[in-house]
Amino acid sequence: MAEKPLDLAALRAEIDATDEAIHDAIMRRTETVARVGAAKRDTDAVVHRPAREAQIARRLLARHEGAFPPASLVRIWRELIAASVCQQGRFLVCVADDEAAGAAQDHFGTATPRTRAHDPLKPVLDGEAEAALM
Repeated sequence: MAEKPLDLAALRAEIDATDEAIHDAIMRRTETVARVGAAKRDTDAVVHRPAREAQIARRLLARHEGAFPPASLVRIWRELIAASVCQQGRFLVCVADDEAAGAAQDHFGTATPRTRAHDPLKPVLDGEAEAALM
């Protein structure tokens, strides 16, 4: 008995529906992140919590299965987390050179503001950081 050919249009419609469900989940996550940001402002909590980010990645990797590459899953969540950190409050990454800028973008996401340090051994002055965030 011959197998029935795959219906490409139906498969693409299923992908589109899945994409919309993912997008709906991201929008719900964003609403929750806004509430987290408000709670952090009320308690003067720090915006960036690397241990929490690592905890999220480990939890997702532990439940991950299937053919989707784990490194790609982590990359997607790095972008989600970076956007969430920026949404919660002001966050700026100071880099020393182009190599550090690339590494910062890989780790902190494409949406995270970055500024170049004039002297990597000297802290960034508030005025420089303020200008970089604008």
